[in-house]
Amino acid sequence: MELNLTKAGWLNCHRPRGRARAGLSVAIHSAYSPIMKEPFPPRCLIFLLALLFIVLLGLQPASAQTEGGDQFLDGIGETALIARYVLNGSAADGSRNNHQATLQGAGATYVEDDKFGKVLSLPGSGNAFLQIPGQALEAVDAITVMGWVFLRSPEPWQRFFDFGLNETTNFFCTPIGDADDEGYRARITTRGWGEEKGPTAPRVATNRWVHLAVVLDAPRQTLTIYHNGTRVGQTTGVETKVEQLLDEDDARRTHLYIGKSQDRKSVV
Repeated sequence: MELNLTKAGWLNCHRPRGRARAGLSVAIHSAYSPIMKEPFPPRCLIFLLALLFIVLLGLQPASAQTEGGDQFLDGIGETALIARYVLNGSAADGSRNNHQATLQGAGATYVEDDKFGKVLSLPGSGNAFLQIPGQALEAVDAITVMGWVFLRSPEPWQRFFDFGLNETTNFFCTPIGDADDEGYRARITTRGWGEEKGPTAPRVATNRWVHLAVVLDAPRQTLTIYHNGTRVGQTTGVETKVEQLLDEDDARRTHLYIGKSQDRKSVV
């Protein structure tokens, strides 16, 4: 199982071939999607999600890196790789930056999958989620979050990820919303749901592996979503920067969640 963070402006989408992965480059173009005009219902935790991988890419100074790591992405240098979580039995960071993630709550397990081997399963109960260290996004001005997910329920407002300080200041992606034609969406805000910006696309199918990628390119003021390597939505004029989502004085107050909402009242 694997999750990656990368440099915005481009991304690599990895498709499965048995248990191996082959690279596919995807370019970013322009489009516009409207702002969501209603608040989220209280249930915002992920519900029955299997995760294969997560990759975080961004503009990050080389001085922040340490020795070691796993050079793996076709065309992506370690200077762009913030973190890589394979999630095939542990939540260790496979990059050189040592942003080790931790499993929180109860009920998360590693299970065997026919396509990918061992993967992380979040049950939708016991408040189970993956947490990335808050300092992982420091000194980053553009970010790509991408990973393989397997949704086992059509429960709306599940979270792929939710990064920020709270439900008012956050950057998140949900694969499934209320309506079929606008379920897959990414949003960013520092003023609550009424000021959110981000693209919308048809909801992600359940009971199959899909590759999702979300690109926040602050210098170009764009927020883009991809589904299985194809751009399916983009919003322009996005002025919020990554640094506005962080507590620069205390990284412990920055919450980088996989499979969990910033909404502290949410339950499953």
